[in-house]
Amino acid sequence: MLVSPDPHRQANREVLVVIRCQTEETTWFEGVAADLNAVGLSMARSDSFEEAIHRVEQGGLAGAALFGDATYIDGLSLMRFIRSIDRWLPAWLVVADVSPRTVRAAFELRVNGVMNRPVAPGAFCRTLTKALSRPVQLE
Repeated sequence: MLVSPDPHRQANREVLVVIRCQTEETTWFEGVAADLNAVGLSMARSDSFEEAIHRVEQGGLAGAALFGDATYIDGLSLMRFIRSIDRWLPAWLVVADVSPRTVRAAFELRVNGVMNRPVAPGAFCRTLTKALSRPVQLE
């Protein structure tokens, strides 16, 4: 069944990006923020599992992108927690190892897509904005 997006999600155009930021990635974030702002979206950033969960619990997000890394944030584990809070939040997983096992597990959790890390800011934003501009597909 195809339905219009949740009006609250449509009204709040904030995309949560969950990533442990390195100093050299500052330019990447600036590019993403500018690209999202150009299409009416804004970026909220979280660099911890706990902060990300808290932000999703608050609600009102347009979407979330989880940058998994083996040291700080396990993207699939975080996605499981997010899905226990918000089953329909548009979400993407960005990982260095895009193995068939990771992709299968991600799609079982209803992610919108899996991207390989590193990802260029323009490609990242185009992927998100294309999906966020379409109606939500519910089963």
